[in-house]
Amino acid sequence: MKAIKCSQCGAIIEEISSELEFTKCSYCGATYRLKDVKIIEISRKEAKRINTQISKSDIPFFRDGEYDRKNNADKSALIVVSVILFLVFGGMWVNGLMSGSFLFGFDLPEIKITATAKTTLNANNLNLNSIDTLNFDHVEFPKFYSWDLPTWNTSEFVKTAFVERRINVKVKVDKSGKVTEAKAQNGHQYIQRISEKAALNSTFYPPVNSDVTIVYLFSVRE
Repeated sequence: MKAIKCSQCGAIIEEISSELEFTKCSYCGATYRLKDVKIIEISRKEAKRINTQISKSDIPFFRDGEYDRKNNADKSALIVVSVILFLVFGGMWVNGLMSGSFLFGFDLPEIKITATAKTTLNANNLNLNSIDTLNFDHVEFPKFYSWDLPTWNTSEFVKTAFVERRINVKVKVDKSGKVTEAKAQNGHQYIQRISEKAALNSTFYPPVNSDVTIVYLFSVRE
């Protein structure tokens, strides 16, 4: 007899009348256009044997629409996972970017910074300067940005920009404790620039009636 072998489950489909345009597998639900499939010759006994074997098998077959639903579910799950990963790593990258890094912090040298501030009061009667420690209201530390570094090589960075690691920044402070002027007295040009910028964003508890020196001490873990 003439029949069709289901390409999905392997069952034999016998309903292939010339009056039909489509036929359907009764085991897995796959639908076929008769003019698009290969017709085979097979004995009824063999067809029955194959179909009996198929009906007893534990192979999971997709019924009509089940494959599309599962496929769509898989795609949706993949999209959700992709979005989550994008948000996680995107957030980490943005956070690193805000800290001055293009590569999650790996392109920045590991630098520790401490800061102290002192007032210098001219003591004419003793012909010397007396040093008093001054408390910060807010201390701003120099920030490093990967796109602004003289070099990304930590060893080279240490040998050039960090030849001097104790940077003195002379500042002028108004009565409210806000820094109005800042001028670095030593160090590499790059370190001077970021130290001055940090000093301008620092504040002190008022009143401050004298010039102040902010000392930034840098240490690098190579």
